[in-house]
Amino acid sequence: MESQDSNLPADTDSNAQQVDSELEALYRESLAYLQEGRWTEAIAGLEEIVRQRPDYADAVALLDESRLKATLEKDKPRAKRALPRVPVKRVLTIVVLGGMILILATGLRQAYRYWVQPRQTSQEGERHKAQLLGQAFKHLAERDYANAEQSLLAFLEDYPDNQEAREGLAKAQEKLALAENYSKAEQAMAQQDWNQASHLLAGIVSVDPRYKDAQQLQSLVQKQQELSTWFEHAEQAYRAGDWSEAIAAYDTLMTLDAEYSRGVVSQHLFDSCRKQAMHWVHSTKGEGEAVQKALDLYRKALILYPQHNQAIYEMALAERYLLGRTMLARGNLPEAIEALEWVYRQQPDYADGTVATILKAAVKKEHAPEPGIGADVALVSAAEGTFQERYTDSMQKGDEAVASGNYALAEQYYRQATTVAIHGGYESALWLFVAHVKLGTVQARQENYAQAVQTIKTAISIMSKSAVAIPESSYSDYVQQGDDLAQDGDYVKALEQYALAAQVFAEKCNCGLENWSILP
Repeated sequence: MESQDSNLPADTDSNAQQVDSELEALYRESLAYLQEGRWTEAIAGLEEIVRQRPDYADAVALLDESRLKATLEKDKPRAKRALPRVPVKRVLTIVVLGGMILILATGLRQAYRYWVQPRQTSQEGERHKAQLLGQAFKHLAERDYANAEQSLLAFLEDYPDNQEAREGLAKAQEKLALAENYSKAEQAMAQQDWNQASHLLAGIVSVDPRYKDAQQLQSLVQKQQELSTWFEHAEQAYRAGDWSEAIAAYDTLMTLDAEYSRGVVSQHLFDSCRKQAMHWVHSTKGEGEAVQKALDLYRKALILYPQHNQAIYEMALAERYLLGRTMLARGNLPEAIEALEWVYRQQPDYADGTVATILKAAVKKEHAPEPGIGADVALVSAAEGTFQERYTDSMQKGDEAVASGNYALAEQYYRQATTVAIHGGYESALWLFVAHVKLGTVQARQENYAQAVQTIKTAISIMSKSAVAIPESSYSDYVQQGDDLAQDGDYVKALEQYALAAQVFAEKCNCGLENWSILP
C-alpha cells in the first residue's frame, strides 16, 4: 500500500527544507534584534515566523518575551525626564504579569519538548517509513524484483511486523524464482533436455499460468518429448535390426514432424526399408506375397533416395523375379524363363536359391534344352556335350577374350558359364563362384565398379553357403568393410575388400583362382 506522500511532487521535501531554512535564519536575525534591544524589528520577525509556523514553540516564547520587554521598555523612565511616579499597584501588576508570561513561556517550551517534539519526530518517522515502503513497491510495480526484494528485506529489518511488506517480499521472491526457473527451462531446451524443460515449465505454469510464454513453451516441449520418444524408439529398433518396428516408428515420427532429425531419419528409414525387403525375399524363399511387400518397401526407399543405384538394382531383381513367377503361373514359359534367368545371372542364390529351382522347373516344363535363351539355349543343347564341357568351353573362351582385352566378349562368355553352372550338381557352387569372380573382374576392367562389387559379393555369398568348410572369421572382416564402403558409394575400395575375401576362398577351394587378380 503506497503512502499519501507518494502522490506529492518529487520536490516537496526540498521546498519544505528551504522554508525551514529561511524561518531559521529569520529566527536568528530576530534573536539578534532582541539582544540589541531592537524590539520592533525582533517582534516583526518573530510574528512572521509564528504566522508561517504556529507550532514553532521557541519563536512563540521569544515573541512573548520580546513583547514583554518592549512593553517594559515603553514604560521605562526617560533619562532626561523626571521619572513619573508609578503606582505600586501598577508595578506589582506588571511584575506579576511578566512572571506569568515567563511561566507560560516556560510551560509552552516544556510542552513542546514533551508533547509536540515527540509527535513531530513520530510523524517524521512515519513519513520516512512510508517513503521506504513506497520505493520498494515502486520497484515491485516496475517488475524490478531484485531491487524490490532488497528494499523490502532492509525495510523488514526495521519493521519486522509489517504485513504489507511481508506480502510484497513474498511476491518479489516468487517472481524471482519464476524468472530463474524460466531461464533454466530455456537452457534445458537449448540442450534438448526435454524432460528437464518440461518439469521446470510445469512448475512455472502451476504458479502463474500467464507467466511470459510458459504455456506455449510447455506445449512445444511436450511435442518435442513425443518426437524424441518416437525417435529413440525407432533408433533402438534400428540398432537391434528390428527393421519392421523401425520402419513403423520412423513413419510415425515423419508424420508428426517431417523435419525432425531429417538426415538421420531419412537414412535410417531408407536402410530399414531395404533390409526388411531383402529379409522378406530371402526368409520366405521368394514367396510371392512377401516379394510384393519387398517391392513396396523398395519404392518407399527410393522416394527418399531416388538415385540410389543399389536400391534400384535390388528392386529390379525383385520385379524380374516376381514377373517370372507370375508368367510361370500363367503358363507363359518363355517370358518366365527370360525373367528368372536374368535374376539368376545377377544372383544365382536369389531368394535363398529359389530362383535356381524355379528356373530349372520352367526349363524342364518347356521341354527345351537346359536353361538359357537365345545364344545361351544353343550353348546348353545336348548336341554340344556335357554341362562340364560346356562350362569349361565358356570359361576358356572368356579367359581368351580377357587376354585379348575384349572385356565385353569375355563378359558374355562368363555369363553363359554362370547359366550352365547351375547344373553342375555337387560342383555347382565352385563353378558359380569361379564364373562370378571372373565376371566381376571384367566388369571392373570396364570400370563398372558398382556392378563388379555386386557380382563379387554374389560369388562370396555362394561360397559362404556352400559345403566348402572355410571359417567365417577368415573373411568376415573383409566383407563387413566392403559393405560399409559400398554403402558410402566408394565402390573401388569396397571392391578391394571383397577381392581379399574372394582370395581367401580361392586359396581354399582349389578352383584355379589362386593367381587370379580381380583388380588391375
